[in-house]
Amino acid sequence: PLVPLETHPGDPARVWQIPGARGTVGFISPISAPFCASCNRVRLTADGKLRLCLLRNDEVDLRDMMRAGATDDQLERQLRAGI
Repeated sequence: PLVPLETHPGDPARVWQIPGARGTVGFISPISAPFCASCNRVRLTADGKLRLCLLRNDEVDLRDMMRAGATDDQLERQLRAGI
């Protein structure tokens, strides 16, 4: 039998464990157990793009802006425009 483990409300996975077993297993169920309202995660891709949600197609390209010499204020404005 799987035993549910307590997780942070913003965690996308619901984590379970078999008593006495090493490790855990997590299930991400965005349709049957949506977590978007409590999600607090952002992702930075390997090519320098910031993704606010894995289910959205839009990204903010930070790498190209930084390579072009963008200031912190310019980066912040771009981030706020992309949200």
